[in-house]
Amino acid sequence: VQSLLAQAISLGNLKIGDQYVFGGTETGTPPFQADGTYVGDTTVRQTQVDDSTTMNTTHTGAQLLVDTGVIQSLKTLATAMNSNDAAGIRGVITNIDSAFDQTQTNLAEVGANTNQLDAAGTNFDSRTASLTAQRSALAEIPLEEASLHLATVQNALQAGLLATSRILNTNL
Repeated sequence: VQSLLAQAISLGNLKIGDQYVFGGTETGTPPFQADGTYVGDTTVRQTQVDDSTTMNTTHTGAQLLVDTGVIQSLKTLATAMNSNDAAGIRGVITNIDSAFDQTQTNLAEVGANTNQLDAAGTNFDSRTASLTAQRSALAEIPLEEASLHLATVQNALQAGLLATSRILNTNL
């Protein structure tokens, strides 16, 4: 049980790159002390998905391991087992079941957020394809048509220059 408690605390102190994942907005220091005390921030980090949608990016360590009762249940179980307290062991099983259920609820929230991100990604891909098609339709003129347009503009420019030079010669 002590090993499970240490593993839970270690997972609570998960670090990706130079940031602790479950410390809330406090990402520079470990959110859990060795005894399981949460010292991280309780502010949930959010990100903007599109113009009108923001979503939570992670749960805090407090939400995952403290509020669910995981840390306390493991501590209580370890104490009951060390003191050979059969009634205490039976009593903590309900708390462990409750912690499991709350952890499953958090996992369901992560799944819902993942689905929302997938939908936003699909929407983004659709918008990108639409804009690419529009740009392509506007930018891709057939070579013959572009050459004819260039020749017309060039002829008009040369005619304008010729007319201007005749006007200037007349005035001199």
